[in-house]
Amino acid sequence: MLSGTRSATSPRQAIAREASRVELKALRVIAQQVTIPMDQLARFLRLSVADTEGLVSSLWLTGWVLSERMVGQKDWWVSLRRGGAVKAGLGLRGRRPSPASLPHHRAINEARLQLEVEYPNGRWMCERELWLLAGRTANVPDGMLLVNEKRYAVEVEISRKTARRTRETIERRLKKYDGVIYFCGARSMSMVKDIQAELGSVSLVVRAVPGDPEEPDRRLRRGVPSPLTADEFNADELRALALISEEGIVPVRLLGDLVGIASKSGAELADRLQGAGALRREYEVGDDGGWVWCTGGGTRVAGTGLTAFQPTSFGALQSHLDILLARLELAKRFPAVTWVSRRRLVQGSESPRRSDVPRAIAKVGRKRLAVCVAVGGRQLPTEFAHLGDWAHEYDAVWCFATPDHLAKLGKLVDAGGWSNVELQRSPEVRSM
Repeated sequence: MLSGTRSATSPRQAIAREASRVELKALRVIAQQVTIPMDQLARFLRLSVADTEGLVSSLWLTGWVLSERMVGQKDWWVSLRRGGAVKAGLGLRGRRPSPASLPHHRAINEARLQLEVEYPNGRWMCERELWLLAGRTANVPDGMLLVNEKRYAVEVEISRKTARRTRETIERRLKKYDGVIYFCGARSMSMVKDIQAELGSVSLVVRAVPGDPEEPDRRLRRGVPSPLTADEFNADELRALALISEEGIVPVRLLGDLVGIASKSGAELADRLQGAGALRREYEVGDDGGWVWCTGGGTRVAGTGLTAFQPTSFGALQSHLDILLARLELAKRFPAVTWVSRRRLVQGSESPRRSDVPRAIAKVGRKRLAVCVAVGGRQLPTEFAHLGDWAHEYDAVWCFATPDHLAKLGKLVDAGGWSNVELQRSPEVRSM
């Protein structure tokens, strides 16, 4: 697997790379629909689910899409990153949906799929494209179907609205469009049928929502079940949340090792915490498990006092991986080590710059070891300008680096005469 490797494409390179025909088709349909679960994307592209998963993995590695399983959902949903939105060329921004909106997105996707089968020569315009034409504040339908130069407004409603509001919506659409195709759930069907009879309009077609998805769970209105309390979690789960909050973001495949349990148990632990709304997951390729970080609720339960972590980019994951591997290496050498992450150090530092503090501090008995990592790039990280200061401040400085960087560091240490600086080859990067 490729998660966390240095071959990840930068945002600028991602936009520059040419997309294949099927990749461009995928990017455009995702841009239009905002987000699509894997099974529906396969049907849009007329591919098998397995082939679609492979395509999404390629798009993810390029930095064009997000693929994540959201709270309360068993399916993997795909949405666009900025580079993917630019490559799609439709003028639509990439946007991550809220978990509460996913049933509605699935219903709209299903309605579009159904209509495209019935009207193969028709053209679909999504709500976002209609906003581009009419203005963001305009009242537009969920979609529009163009067939033989006629425009049909498409409404997809899975939650029950009042009869007055529903009628106003239908009348507004009938005045502006040649017809209205109104998809509604079982709870609203009789009401909408009554409105259809009262209006007596042959231009109004009422249909059941394909698959009739459930109404959004009210507990998910804010994206996570709430409130979360520590009483809901066992000791391993609380330890994992505290560790993830301290580090910011952690690959699932290392979670078991970091917490001190089996790797398989670590993956199961991540699944439970995600299902409880305490973790978010992203950056997954195939079955590697992806990376997890705490939600706002998970951060509060962790009790670290740190703010909720916000991932920045795929490329930044390698830096996180390097320090986590160093952490595991030191834990092997010093089983009783206590670890203090950079997030914790920055919180207690008077300096606003992260590079002014080590990547971590390892406490071994009464000794404090500053931990530094130099793995990527041709030049040493800017933090190594403080190596001499740390050599005087801490009992020792452990530097994990690649062979090229070790040679540079060796010269730097010899010139400074820092006898307490320990140079170590960086741990082998696992397949992620």
